[in-house]
Formats: sequence, structure tokens, C-alpha cells
Amino acid sequence: MDSGDYKEGYYIGVEVPEDDSDAENPFYGPNVWPSIGNLDFALLSNHINFSHLSIYAFSEVAKAIARLIALALDLGATFFDQQEMLGKPIAMFRLLHCEGLISDPTKGLYGAVAHSNFGLVTLLATDDVAGLQICKHKDVKPQIWEHVAPLKGEFIVNLGDMLERWSNSVFRSTLHRVLGNGQERYSVRPFESF
Repeated sequence: MDSGDYKEGYYIGVEVPEDDSDAENPFYGPNVWPSIGNLDFALLSNHINFSHLSIYAFSEVAKAIARLIALALDLGATFFDQQEMLGKPIAMFRLLHCEGLISDPTKGLYGAVAHSNFGLVTLLATDDVAGLQICKHKDVKPQIWEHVAPLKGEFIVNLGDMLERWSNSVFRSTLHRVLGNGQERYSVRPFESF
């Protein structure tokens, strides 16, 4: 690979039967499950140890975080619970895998290129392989990247672009990237709301 982003992933939406009225909405309905591929779901589940949890449980965790954010913005604690806000959020469950390659930023080769997430908040579970970096001051050049220590069994909370916009930049979205170090790396975004 000459340059780019070498992660692979599988995205899972809110699972509802085809005959459910919500199945007509974007990101709701029956998911399509792969029968083959390089992404080993059993291995990923063992790496992250989240198999007993559901997108609904993570939705409740994200709502609790949103309530803390609302209080920090001097809003009512249930401000984001409103139907038109997060009353029924669109949530995605993302299973991600980075091959055991070594990143080379000078050549534009990354496990995941620098980006921010577009939703309100993202919960991220990782294995114990290092590679995640954040840039706290994304508008300053040159950008300074800091390593985030992997803590297996813990969650990282990334703030998204939607929160930055809704809070008038009081809260800034988290610019982040993944640098491969030669080890395979697995992570799960068990909840990303938008």
C-alpha cells in the first residue's frame, strides 16, 4: 500500500424487523451479516469483551454522558432527551480492524487517517494495542499528536462534530487517528450517535 487508511470495518445499525415501522427510517432495519471475510467477529468479541452488551445499553450510557454535557452547558439535565434531539437517536455499532502494518505519516500511511466523528458522542472500546492518537488543538499548525494509552475493558469518549456545533464550540470534537505499530489492532465503536 502506497498511502491511505488501511483499516477495515463492519457497521451495524439498530436492528429492527422488516415489518417494524422504524425499518422505513435510515439506519434502522435488519442488518446484513457477512458469511465470509477477513473480519473475525468471534475474535473481535473476545478481544474487546463486549458481547453481552447491546447497542441499547450503550445508548443509555451515551444519554447519561449527554446529560452531564447539558449540565455543563447550563441547560436542563434532560435537554438532549427531547424527542427532536436524542429522544430516539440514530446509533451505529462499528467493528474495526487494523492489519499488522506499520504506519508512516511521511508517506500518508495510517491505520486510520486523522478525522473527527460527525455525531454527538462516540464510545470507543479497544484492545491493549497502542496506536490511537488525539490532537487537542486541531486548528493549530503544526498539529501536535498525543498517544492515548490503550486500556482494555475501558471506554474512550470522543466528542463529535455535532456536539461542537450544538455547543457553539464550547466542546470541541476530538481529532484523532490511528498509527499502526506492526501489531493487529481491534476496536469497537459500540455507540456513535447522530
